[in-house]
Amino acid sequence: MSRRKKRPTSAQPVAKASQIASTKATKAQHRRSLLAVGSVLAVLSVLGLGLWWVNRSSATASNFPVGEVTSCKQIPPFAQAQGFGVNAVLDTQARRVRGMVMYDLTSDGQEASQPAPYQHPSWSKAGYLSSPILDRDGAIYVGAVPWVSILYNPPAAANKVYRIDPRTAELSELLDLPTAAPANNTNPYGILALNYDCNTHSLYVSSVLGSTKDQQFGRIFRVDLATNKASIVIDGVDSFGIGVYNGNTGKRLYYALARQPQIYSIALDNQGNPTGQPRQEIDFSGQGYHGDERGRRISFGDATMQVRIVQFDYTLTAVTNPNETTLSYRYNPQTDSWQAEP
Repeated sequence: MSRRKKRPTSAQPVAKASQIASTKATKAQHRRSLLAVGSVLAVLSVLGLGLWWVNRSSATASNFPVGEVTSCKQIPPFAQAQGFGVNAVLDTQARRVRGMVMYDLTSDGQEASQPAPYQHPSWSKAGYLSSPILDRDGAIYVGAVPWVSILYNPPAAANKVYRIDPRTAELSELLDLPTAAPANNTNPYGILALNYDCNTHSLYVSSVLGSTKDQQFGRIFRVDLATNKASIVIDGVDSFGIGVYNGNTGKRLYYALARQPQIYSIALDNQGNPTGQPRQEIDFSGQGYHGDERGRRISFGDATMQVRIVQFDYTLTAVTNPNETTLSYRYNPQTDSWQAEP
């Protein structure tokens, strides 16, 4: 098992930001480098633009090529208009500022003095934000996260998904996702993770809003970005990191449990809707600094999966825990499964 311990933020500033590739690189390199780095969190509210339940599809395999599904991500036009290029980043965590800040990095990974850091006035209105997720048009999606307290991230806004316009940089509410139970004083979180699928233009969102010490009310949603309608993919399960991968038998949504050191998956049809029943993929019990970590982030490469694990117990200090470990796995197309890399 490959385990890479996280260094202090000062030693690797890129680890807390979403890297925007150089405009001098090829388009493929641009797309591969658009990675939203960091963690994801927020808390409850009611329905925004509409919820619709999905009947389980009978499809068994997709028509998409095997591999990761985020290579279509584009650089936001507003970033280029502001003069950012080579190593620009979208930072929602390292500076501990409300909202998001854009700045350039030097070749050695330090913050550059020019151009000056940029923050659109609307970026701080939603409080502290999750890691940014980009789509094929350069739009950015974030959730509200109570990094410090619920003062700027009240439970009434905890399940809101926000969209940043790729041209104007304006942040606005996209959806207010529904919850199975009201917020409570033992769990400050709602949204924990977002991820994007280029094939279906879908945004996947996991939330634990309303969950208590003894009961799970978590949900994973699919947002159809063509209609801005949300559907429930998984109900009654608290999940943390999420991601989509096209395997030999079709498209699958992978999700890390927030209460156990395990990763499950469920098959998706060609529209990105769930089909069949979930199955367990990985058990990483005993891994990490403490041996009881949870999967905070799931990312895919060329037949590879990386899982960042960290302790999580539904407290405000959970997501700022620096003791993070990265686990690496490789896809086995013969068995449609993942195996730990030595």
